[in-house]
Amino acid sequence: MGVLKQYVMSIGISIFIAVLLGAITWSWNSVNGTTTTEEECSTVPATDPELEG
Repeated sequence: MGVLKQYVMSIGISIFIAVLLGAITWSWNSVNGTTTTEEECSTVPATDPELEG
């Protein structure tokens, strides 16, 4: 039961973080008055060291 609860919590946290980042990006674009995301994409490296492991 504990494992299932931890699994659900991790999914909930992941969704929460994704929604939070989406809201921040949307509000940031609204403040700048632009809908392009080229600026954000250019600052993120194509290969993330953390994802590569």
